[in-house]
Parts: sequence; C-alpha cells; structure tokens
Amino acid sequence: TSFNEKQGEDSEVKALSYPVFHEQSKIDRTDINVEMCVLHVTNIPLGTVWRDLWEEFKPIGGIYLSYKSGDSTEALLKVNSLSVASKFESGLVSVNGVRLDA
Repeated sequence: TSFNEKQGEDSEVKALSYPVFHEQSKIDRTDINVEMCVLHVTNIPLGTVWRDLWEEFKPIGGIYLSYKSGDSTEALLKVNSLSVASKFESGLVSVNGVRLDA
C-alpha cells in the first residue's frame, strides 16, 4: 500500500491481495510508445575491453551491455530505440577501427 500525502487525511488506504493488485496494475501494452530491443552484436575484435564498447554504444542509445572483456567476439546490447539497429546495418558503429554487426 502507499499513501499520497497530497490527498491528506481523507485518503482511503486499501490493502490488496497480490492477485487483486496484479489484475488492477496490468498495463495495456499497446499504449506504450517505447521502442526497446536487445541486439546481438558480433565481429568484436578479440582483446576489446568493456569500456571501449560502452563508449561507442552509450551515445547511440545503449542502456545495458553484457560483454566479457577480452576473450569474446560477441555481446548483448539493450538499446532504447530500434533506430540503433539501422546504424549497425549502415556500418556506422565500430570499435578499434573494426565495423560491428548486429
């Protein structure tokens, strides 16, 4: 439960069971206008460190990066816009001079 101080003492505080709360808190996902996706990034040069990748990905909309530094040629990148995928397709994303694919 929560209490909204702006409503003052006239507020009614309700304790809901989890099933009732879950039903009441469902969101119609069609109303959400957020483009978010996870990209499988490949062609990362061996020896690349996490920081090098993040410095490339953050400015183009990167939110989260899963990458094992140094010994992997692949990573998972969560981005805030589907348009980021087109940047990869256009060859605009690279690290250490190597074009990355997604």
